[in-house]
Amino acid sequence: MVRYFAKQQESVIFASEHRAAICATKQKHLNTPTASMKRLATTLACCIAMALAATATHLPPQKLRHDKPAERIEEALPISNGKLGALVCGGTDRNTIILNDITLAAGEPGGNALAKGAAQQSAETRKEPLGEDHTTDGPLLSQLQDPNTQCNQSLGVVDIVDNNPGSASDYRRQLSLDDAICQDSYSRGGVRFGREYFASRPDKTIAIRLTSSLPKAINSTLMLSSMLPHKAKASYRQLTMTGHGRGNPDEATHFCVILNISSPDGQIAAADSSLTISGATEVVVTIVSETSFDGQGKLSPNQGADYIANATDDAWHLVN
Repeated sequence: MVRYFAKQQESVIFASEHRAAICATKQKHLNTPTASMKRLATTLACCIAMALAATATHLPPQKLRHDKPAERIEEALPISNGKLGALVCGGTDRNTIILNDITLAAGEPGGNALAKGAAQQSAETRKEPLGEDHTTDGPLLSQLQDPNTQCNQSLGVVDIVDNNPGSASDYRRQLSLDDAICQDSYSRGGVRFGREYFASRPDKTIAIRLTSSLPKAINSTLMLSSMLPHKAKASYRQLTMTGHGRGNPDEATHFCVILNISSPDGQIAAADSSLTISGATEVVVTIVSETSFDGQGKLSPNQGADYIANATDDAWHLVN
């Protein structure tokens, strides 16, 4: 009887091992794609790739278009190289470009103190952005934090004034989302004037090209200013602006902006903080910016980067 049960147990063990081997073989077979399955997957992948390529080929150009200059900052067209950015407001008589540098902030290092009564005001401040009236957002936020609590600040403003007489018409402004080039154009006195704007990361610059449909028709004045404490001066073909963020100058971030212009046929004259170009067919404007920010807690000129030397080096490498 003992031998019988031993033989029965051996039979059960053998049968179990046999079934396990069969299941393992089936599972391996299921996990291993056959040649026909491979061909089907390859064909399907090719079809999907061809369909996507055909769809991309027939996509219309992705552009933001306007038929008038920006009346509010939300209507301006943005370009950026990741550090230096610009909002192109446009315009015929006066074209305004607002500059911004991501490393320019107000306040002293670690200036995160809350204003007095901020805890009581926080609930009202969180509720306000949900409404449609945003005119009170700024004052409410200022009640939460000190006015110079390391907020990002507008770097400066470039104004390009058209000195040609007569009224302008047929104004157009657009930003291509495909190639990140912004353009605007208008007609005045039988001449079509155009401007192109582009931000370059390798060259650390924002470039602007002015063109006219007739030779020597561009007569413009370029000015560089800022809402922050600053000084600007003009020299041969160049505008240089230095300044600092709001707050204590010894602790605030300092900046240097250099604007250069060139033209193959125009005459350039410098006066105070502006450049005037006359009788040009094409003008190229380049803008570079550097700040004293050199990492956490290193904002001021005494501790941070040599922003003037760095901006000068950036401008020099654009033409050399």
